[in-house]
Amino acid sequence: MSLHLLVEQAIFDSSSYEVLSYEEVEALKKEHETLTKRIDAATNKLAMESKVRDAALSLSRLTSKKSRRSAASTASDTKGDEEYAASSRKCDELSAELAKLNARANEVQRRLLQHSAGILGVAHKAVGDGGASRGSVEYSLSSSNPIDPQAFDDRSFYKTVDKLAGFGEMSRGVGGDGAQKAVEDELVVERLEMFNAQVQELLRSAGAKDLPLPDKNLANTVHEQLTLLEQNLHCLRENPPSSDLNNRAAEQLEHQESILTTLWDMIVTFDEEVREQKLERKQNGELNADYPESDDEPEAPEFSMSVFSSRVQRLLNKVMKLRGDRDMLRERTSHQERGMEEDMKMMQDEISTMGAQVEQLSTLLGQRENELTAANAKMQNLTAELNQRNEELQHTANELEESRTAFSMKSAEFLEAMHELDVERSKDKQRANEANAGLQQEHSALQQANQALAELQAQLIEKENRLAEMENQAREMKEHHNTVRADLEAAVAEKAGKLRDLEQDIIVLHEAVETSEKARNWATEQENLLRQQSEENDAQMKKMDAELEELRMKVAELSTEVVMAKAELDIAYGSKSERAAATAQAKAAALALEKANKQPQSIDPGLLSEIANLEKKNNELIDEIVMLKTERAEGANSEHLEKRCKMLQKELDDMLKDFENLTKQSIEAEQERTKLESTIDALKEKLEELETTMAEEKIRLLAVGPPRPSVDVRSPLGRTGESTTTSVLKTEFKKMMRHMRQEQAKALNAERDERRKLEQMIRNMKKEQLMRRMTPPVNANANVA
Repeated sequence: MSLHLLVEQAIFDSSSYEVLSYEEVEALKKEHETLTKRIDAATNKLAMESKVRDAALSLSRLTSKKSRRSAASTASDTKGDEEYAASSRKCDELSAELAKLNARANEVQRRLLQHSAGILGVAHKAVGDGGASRGSVEYSLSSSNPIDPQAFDDRSFYKTVDKLAGFGEMSRGVGGDGAQKAVEDELVVERLEMFNAQVQELLRSAGAKDLPLPDKNLANTVHEQLTLLEQNLHCLRENPPSSDLNNRAAEQLEHQESILTTLWDMIVTFDEEVREQKLERKQNGELNADYPESDDEPEAPEFSMSVFSSRVQRLLNKVMKLRGDRDMLRERTSHQERGMEEDMKMMQDEISTMGAQVEQLSTLLGQRENELTAANAKMQNLTAELNQRNEELQHTANELEESRTAFSMKSAEFLEAMHELDVERSKDKQRANEANAGLQQEHSALQQANQALAELQAQLIEKENRLAEMENQAREMKEHHNTVRADLEAAVAEKAGKLRDLEQDIIVLHEAVETSEKARNWATEQENLLRQQSEENDAQMKKMDAELEELRMKVAELSTEVVMAKAELDIAYGSKSERAAATAQAKAAALALEKANKQPQSIDPGLLSEIANLEKKNNELIDEIVMLKTERAEGANSEHLEKRCKMLQKELDDMLKDFENLTKQSIEAEQERTKLESTIDALKEKLEELETTMAEEKIRLLAVGPPRPSVDVRSPLGRTGESTTTSVLKTEFKKMMRHMRQEQAKALNAERDERRKLEQMIRNMKKEQLMRRMTPPVNANANVA
């Protein structure tokens, strides 16, 4: 009874406990295992730090027993106090961390125990309730963390591939062991370095000489520190200190031996823990074939300095190897993660492509269903038309039957008339002579009757032939209707087989149309750019032509003034040969200008600076001519004037050479413009070809599809005219495109011819104007001569 009360009380107490899901329970169990390992590691570390603290405390007490303290002993005391404070601080930190870990472990264990108690309470209630046990247990389990079966598990995104299962745990284990060993090795090296420093201080205080010094070229490892410690001990044996020093050294040696023994015990304990972990992994089957475990350490012998040094060196080698394995595993993990990300991106691209293809297929399937509906409607129309023809055929047969009946009645009437005619003929034989005229009338009536009979027989034959022909047509229409129905069924069956081919063709056609559209847009843009450049070049050429015309006018005026000045100087001071040479030079300049005018006139925009310089030179020449005139009026020296005229003539020649260079550059600009025009024409032709290709592809797209027989009711053979219509449309479209291209070519050629005519007219006008300006100076020179 008391047990039952206790159970009821426990069930009542556990009713408020939280029932966790399976995932939460597993997570708490793993966290509890992790916390347990961390607590064990923290406990071991705290024990080690406590021993180090005790050793530092003993060392400080040993040094504090001296009555006389030198500077070195004071420094060593201060260093010992600092080490003791650091050790104490580390012990306090480890104690706080261990307390936090214990609190968290207790919290996790409390939640797990409450979960177990809640499950037991729910199970006990379910057993007590009978049939509702399973439902209540499942409901209680699911009520704490309801899961929607239709919900998507977002956590699946972060799960690794099955091939990587166990990889993270093994790498974490290796990394954790390597990190712990590296920390312990660093602590051992620090402690050994501190002991060596203290031993050397004792040796210096004892007055020892030739102390062993550490080699700076070698790495600061445990093996090197142990070797230095052996050398210090050997030196200490050779130089024994005084009794106080011996006692202190003995205490220090004992203290160091106790510390080394402690370190040796820690290493042995760590090796035993590693062996136990390997044994547990082997028993649980957690060893990975790709990452074999290292060989087991041999059993620990008795403590000695050489064994301790070799064991420490072996641990260091193992740490280095584990660090290399850790780096290799990290690199491999990063490579595998990058490969998985690339695979995910490729899969997403394929899924998007497949979605687009599915949409295209659905669209094409809808089109095919519409075509099938249209074909069924057409077949129904043909069936209705066939029924109508059957009704017309029946009506024609009825009319033929009526005609036969009418013909039989007319035949009977004709026979009766013939009989009556025979009777009358027998009677009229007696009155033959008297009724000769009547006989002739009768004969003509008989001929008419025979003709009517012949016509009726012809009509009868014609109607019989027509009836036979209509029966043949009806039979052919029935056969054709059956054929059409069979063809339609075959076409419907064939559409499912040809659907993929049609979809592929349509995709290729769409790509071709898009490519042609892009090419057409690109060609249009290039044509617009070239047209704009051509217009800008034309405007710039016009501007340059105007500037060139102004320069020519200035050059002509300057040349005229120079020639006139030279002629006046020749009249005053020169000879006939000099005047003849000047006249020839002026004519040569006029011919050079005329030759330059024959070339296409255009100036490169890059020569504006040179033209401005020429204009400045022309202004300077005008000023000098004015000065010459004033000097001549004042009666200046003739030799000075001749030198000045030669200088002016030389500058004029330089100006002519510059003008020739400008003319050459204008010719090159004209050639470049011609090249641009040819490029524009080639692009236009390419654009027209692309438009033609696109039009043909569109026509072929319209014509694509399985052959669908269609009956023309007006034709007795019932042949289709769809292919003929398509070919006619294609031919008409080609004619229209050809006509449009011809019209465009004609308009372009007309525009080009008009522009060339205008340019030629402008050149001729410029040439005439320049010749008019250059003619008066030559005539003046001739008159002067």
